[in-house]
Amino acid sequence: MFADHIKYAGAQFDWLIYPGRIAFPIFAVLCGWNAANYSRSIFRYSFRILLLGLVMEGVQYASHYAFGTIVRTTLNPVLTLGLGVFICAVYRYRTAWGHLVLLAVLAPAEFLFDYGASGVLLIVLTFSMSPNVFPLILIAAALLNPLPTLGLISCAAAFAASCLLRVGIKYPCMLPNGKLLYLSFPLSFVPPIAIKLLFPG
Repeated sequence: MFADHIKYAGAQFDWLIYPGRIAFPIFAVLCGWNAANYSRSIFRYSFRILLLGLVMEGVQYASHYAFGTIVRTTLNPVLTLGLGVFICAVYRYRTAWGHLVLLAVLAPAEFLFDYGASGVLLIVLTFSMSPNVFPLILIAAALLNPLPTLGLISCAAAFAASCLLRVGIKYPCMLPNGKLLYLSFPLSFVPPIAIKLLFPG
């Protein structure tokens, strides 16, 4: 994520988009996994992420303005994570309502949220914990990016994260719940800002 955002510092860093495609699939898988296993209140968990997403909208807009880049027309990935976890909370409360909410948001999410419907589905599929959905998790991860190379990177990241979580199922993975980790999202815009200030040319 930090590497991905450095690309905003200038065209010479554009290649960092490739390692940057690793970040979201890992966060999505971790959020879905934690919602299923370790969150005492999935609704509160989702609201914390959504609140951070709202803060990130301001940070992202200001950063794009400072860098002179085109402001994105979609909502930032943190809000995508929050939406996905919120749907998981509805599933935990009542499965039928979860199906209805998921169907209702998929089309709007595709156009309004970064990583679209695939990003939301990746979280919900991981939350289901069923081995039968594992191939669907990989497909959702591959569809996160339009270019085949980037899609393959995202798929590999989701595959690795899912396998590691299943192997270490006895050990809680608290990363997305960590308060300090939330700061990594806004702080990930600090490196490109520093580069711009130190090397304005």
